[in-house]
Amino acid sequence: AEAASGMAEAEIALQSLPATAAARGAPEVSRLIKLSNVEFARQNYAGALYLASQAKGAAIAARGQPAGANRGPLRAGEVVFASPLKLQTASRANVRDGPGGSFKIVFTLPAGAPLTGYSHAEQWVRITDDSGRGGWIYEPLIVRRP
Repeated sequence: AEAASGMAEAEIALQSLPATAAARGAPEVSRLIKLSNVEFARQNYAGALYLASQAKGAAIAARGQPAGANRGPLRAGEVVFASPLKLQTASRANVRDGPGGSFKIVFTLPAGAPLTGYSHAEQWVRITDDSGRGGWIYEPLIVRRP
């Protein structure tokens, strides 16, 4: 079920590309979706899900997310969300320049601060705040914004 859901999200991401982004990234997204379908037919659900995730990431990259100047390139193991998530801090939280507690703190947010989440790497979420500052925040410190 997770693989089928991921494949559907990849199709939606492809269909939602603006014309300029579609011209730039649609061939790669389409190729990854086709490969995902092949793996699904072979009952290789993990492979199908992986390829669907790659297709979603390629669609988001074609749109200009998250490889924008304030977010930087994707890191190893980073999984891009199909669309940005509206989040907020659950408590006071440090935002770091990488996905891990050993990375430098770039700023601190108060409880209830609105955020936008773009991707995750293990338990770390790549975010920007309302002023456009970006970084990584530990997942247990955030919740979905109502």
